[in-house]
Amino acid sequence: MGRNHKDLRPFIGVLKSLQGGNGYNEYVRPQILLSQQELISESPYEMAFLITCQVGELYVGAVCHEVRLAQHHLQHDDVYTATHTLRRAIAIFKAMNASYEITRGMQPQEWIPIKQNLGRGRSSSVHSFMFRALMFLLGKKSEKSLEPLANTPEIYSELQQMLHAPSLYDDVLSLLNRRGFAIPDTSIISSFHFTNESIPEVEDSWVRVYSGSETYLDLRDLAEVMMDLAQEYETWQHLHLMLTRRTHGQKLAYYKEPASSWLEQNATIRLFPELWSARTKM
Repeated sequence: MGRNHKDLRPFIGVLKSLQGGNGYNEYVRPQILLSQQELISESPYEMAFLITCQVGELYVGAVCHEVRLAQHHLQHDDVYTATHTLRRAIAIFKAMNASYEITRGMQPQEWIPIKQNLGRGRSSSVHSFMFRALMFLLGKKSEKSLEPLANTPEIYSELQQMLHAPSLYDDVLSLLNRRGFAIPDTSIISSFHFTNESIPEVEDSWVRVYSGSETYLDLRDLAEVMMDLAQEYETWQHLHLMLTRRTHGQKLAYYKEPASSWLEQNATIRLFPELWSARTKM
């Protein structure tokens, strides 16, 4: 893109061909990062919106990394390190949620020109494969959610594997099983947690974790970090819903359903359902 009113950042004309540089520039690669914005509309909000989306994808990737690392530690019964790792994921979520402040003031007339040119008006955030990966890692799974990515075979294939692989919550429940709790067999543990329906045995196990016994202090800390992670995820969904309401209203979205209503329904499904429902029994 040439130098015009759309892009007023310094150095943008030379960044695409910039080579070399000191250690910092070689490590962070700003010449690559700052050359990845191709504006497609006349909206004055587009630069901020596009960079917010790109940073969001980087944040989501970082959370995926931390969640997978936590799963590795859980599989090796290292609860302390897994808990510490998930605290990093929560911090990343907080930063990602704060980034929504940038788009808070975007009005419909500033969003519509972007939307109209985004995949000829047919593209949507549901095409974010990193977001799908994060959902699956956190246990929020459905076959239908893969439909928007069917035309990208390599990504679709890896997501299919993730869809049927253990989630973070599956690994936590497997840990409880190894610690002597009455968790159902693996066919139940590995099922899709895409409802708010609680499994009674799992619910009772969390009640026992919170019973006050010092034997379960590490599990209680892990459970509280899981709750914090779920809460930040729900905050993220809520902020996305608020942005959609303000810019998109109830226009039909990718699934041919009113955008805000579809997001509202999706937001009612909580991560780690028994951790929430067990509170009633404590």
